[in-house]
Amino acid sequence: MKSKIFAIWMCAMLVFSSAFVLLGNVEGKAMDNGSNAIIPDDDVIFDSGITIESSSIGTFDNPGFSAAHIIAINPSATDGLYWIDTDGPGPNVPFQAYCDMTTDGGGWTMVANYKYPANYEDFMHSRNYTSHGADIGNPDSATPCSDWRMLESVDWAIEFAIILDAAQFTQTAWSTGWEAHTAKVIHRVNDINVMPNYGTTQDLATGANLYYKWDLAGGWTDVGASSASGTYYWYPYSSGNQYLATFHNSSDYTTYYGNGIPGGSNSWYHSNRMLVRDVWTPISNSAELQSINGNLDGNYYLANDIDATDTETWNDNGVGGYYGFEPIGTSATPFTGNFDGAGYSVDGLFINRSGTDYVGLFGYLDTGGYLFNVGLEDMNIIG
Repeated sequence: MKSKIFAIWMCAMLVFSSAFVLLGNVEGKAMDNGSNAIIPDDDVIFDSGITIESSSIGTFDNPGFSAAHIIAINPSATDGLYWIDTDGPGPNVPFQAYCDMTTDGGGWTMVANYKYPANYEDFMHSRNYTSHGADIGNPDSATPCSDWRMLESVDWAIEFAIILDAAQFTQTAWSTGWEAHTAKVIHRVNDINVMPNYGTTQDLATGANLYYKWDLAGGWTDVGASSASGTYYWYPYSSGNQYLATFHNSSDYTTYYGNGIPGGSNSWYHSNRMLVRDVWTPISNSAELQSINGNLDGNYYLANDIDATDTETWNDNGVGGYYGFEPIGTSATPFTGNFDGAGYSVDGLFINRSGTDYVGLFGYLDTGGYLFNVGLEDMNIIG
């Protein structure tokens, strides 16, 4: 996967000395998405005519990374199908996914509609980023389907919700706003290697790998020590070592509704829908922008234009001046996350690091890192 930069513009550059004001270095070729600016390896492009419409995110021409990304940029987004693309203009094909934009503030991407009977193995392929079934994206599909592709671009940890039908062998019509639904469990999954995956084993019980809660407003609880997962099953237990919702790849099983969940009957053959919500962190000021260096693999978006003139007095250089803003990412620790400027700009950024390589708002963007829809105005950058 190559690094990408989309829709970037710069205005009124005050100082430039062998540095790229937005980006110090990029691994791979910086690419465009149609009419937006292409950023060559060693040139600066000025393109101040770009208008970003937040309401268009999630369309075929402007896909999002996930439901959480879409609603972060467009808080007015409603439930329904949206276009998802996990690698921008890379080789991955955009696809449509059902997005729940209502429950608990929204941002849930549906990854499975699981029912009896089913090809059970299809629901344990989360690490392969594959899709299965004929009616993907329909929460009321007549046949089972699963789609794990969106997991390819998420920032871990994520929330993984399993919404069960309490009655066996049946499935009720889908409805958002499932906060009050009893037969459910929400997991916080620390890593892709903890997700259910046929043919491999998953460590559910160690450290912070897997937490759960029954109530979206409640706190997280570590799963019980008896939790286990093998090549064909995924068995998380409650802290009291009672079954939660489990999966088992067999012609005789589907989801198990454990009595570790309120109302659970310790019985198989329950339908469910599975949804995932990843984290997109809003950036509202220059201090929060600088804090990205603390998690270079995260997902971020600008919540507003940022006045960065305060960076003029950051980081005393010991000789009567200031170094200013510290570029995000270095060659040793590059930025590998996602950054969506949402059409906003960073104004008045100050960086004074003469003789330093890779100077810019982002110092070093590595493979897997994405920057798009962000502008710089009235910057003063030396590097």
